[in-house]
Amino acid sequence: MTNQTDIPVSVVICAYTEGRWNDLADALKSLERQTHRPSDVVVVIDHNPKLLARVQHELLPRYRFARVVENTEKRGGSGSKNSGVSATTSDWIAFLDDDATAEPDWIQRLLETAEAHPDAMGVGGWVFPRWTADTPEAAIAPAWFPPEFYWVFGVSYRGMPQSIVPTRNLWANNMMVKREVFLIAGGFRSEIGPVAKRPINCEETELCIRANQRLPNHHFYFNPEVRVHHRVTVDRTTFRYFIKRCYSEGLAKALVTRFVGAGPALASESHHVMRDLPLGVLRGLGDLFRGDLLGPVRSVSIVIGLITTIAGYVSGSLARGNDRIYAAREKAQVGSV
Repeated sequence: MTNQTDIPVSVVICAYTEGRWNDLADALKSLERQTHRPSDVVVVIDHNPKLLARVQHELLPRYRFARVVENTEKRGGSGSKNSGVSATTSDWIAFLDDDATAEPDWIQRLLETAEAHPDAMGVGGWVFPRWTADTPEAAIAPAWFPPEFYWVFGVSYRGMPQSIVPTRNLWANNMMVKREVFLIAGGFRSEIGPVAKRPINCEETELCIRANQRLPNHHFYFNPEVRVHHRVTVDRTTFRYFIKRCYSEGLAKALVTRFVGAGPALASESHHVMRDLPLGVLRGLGDLFRGDLLGPVRSVSIVIGLITTIAGYVSGSLARGNDRIYAAREKAQVGSV
């Protein structure tokens, strides 16, 4: 068995705005506290010279284990991640969002999972909400918001696995991928992925599906003990953002379908729609009889969220070309991220 201390892991953090300055510092601080120290930490700045200079002068002297590079590809999350991968040399590359913090054993558990599964080409895990007000979840999460849709916040949702299992795709705010994946399957597609405040995500979904198609004897693994905490701002807890994010998710899935086919692109989503969402509706209605007057509201929110996501998918499927999909997204804009 390989000694984990001998296994180098690079970590890539992508940043595009000074609005997350304190979060970026917290992310680096969480990497400084890792039980398995990363061999390399690369902060990628997405076409923002002012932020680049500030990181160089203020953060790097404090976190000397990190270095900063510019996104040399097209503006956006996909190009930034690709630039980060190109700047690293380790066989394993982990990704952490600039507004997320990793638990001290994050890298250690990623490696343990990969070591336990020799066919692993990547490992990911659970994402907890870190509420802006720093209060318990029950005091911040809207009572009307269904846990089945917590992915809107960028955190793990009800219905995700509770044990280590193979999974179709990982999430970019908590994952580690073998370099071989990028060499064989290629990098993140610039046509998919967030650009500044445009939340058309799923670039990691498309990459993972593509990797599964190119490397059918290898798998991605989900381990709920691999944990990070993702900050959820107050504006993401509004009903307007809920609708916008669901619609954007539908558009993103239409893009993924265009590249890898509807079957692979919608397999996990179909399971969630057919099993978890109906159970969520029934649970919400049952909560009314347990004294929770907002239980039925959560049930209705599930239905609204599903319909809105489907509408986004249909709109994206009917649009011709990626630019039209982005235009459909902007037309549906109902508030800032």
